[in-house]
Amino acid sequence: MSCVLEIQGLGKSYNSVDILKDFDLKLIRGEVLSILGPSGCGKSTLLRLIAGLEQPEEGSIRVEAEHGNTGKAFMIFQDFDQLFPWRTVLDNVIYPMGIRKIYSDKERNEAALEMLDMVEYKDSISKYPHQLSGGMKQKVALARALCLNPDLLLMDEPFASLDAQTRNSMQELLLRIWKRKGLTILFVTHDIYEALAISDRILVMGNKGEGIKTRMELEGAKPRNYGSPELMKLWKEIYELL
Repeated sequence: MSCVLEIQGLGKSYNSVDILKDFDLKLIRGEVLSILGPSGCGKSTLLRLIAGLEQPEEGSIRVEAEHGNTGKAFMIFQDFDQLFPWRTVLDNVIYPMGIRKIYSDKERNEAALEMLDMVEYKDSISKYPHQLSGGMKQKVALARALCLNPDLLLMDEPFASLDAQTRNSMQELLLRIWKRKGLTILFVTHDIYEALAISDRILVMGNKGEGIKTRMELEGAKPRNYGSPELMKLWKEIYELL
């Protein structure tokens, strides 16, 4: 299996306080890896560094494309500010393809419609973000990311603001798309059950600068049954670490 993400000796601090220090991580193509940890431990900072939204002070980050070139990472955030309120759903999905100058105008429109169908968006493509529910907004954000064919999808608590039923349906949708597209996903969450349901591996981080407390590999098909004895045992183990 090829490595999509390789991080070595990563370091980042704010106001002379280490957030990440000597941080190492490898992510295999097609893997879903979730990161759990207390607030301020560096989970979101890590994603922002990988996405290139911030720069590390130490170490290296490499995202590898499928055929050996430098790969692309795309980040989906918890809030919905990533959608432009003055653009329609369709225009929001098309926009980053235009910025990156990929496809013709006709192909961008076709790709946007295809990805909106893939994320099971059922509402009007002429609506604006303020007219959408939280779940629909995240579907639009996911469709926009998929149009760029990212080598690595970074998700920073994307379902945290959703109600429980919508959150569960979005987790199931994400896994259907993961299976269909062969996505590689790095997923940050505070929800232990969410991590257990969707992940191949889980990293549990300590407080600021402490790094990774434990790495956990999971077995079985996803999504997993929340109520199974095996998951309940793992939930307790992770809860005690947090």
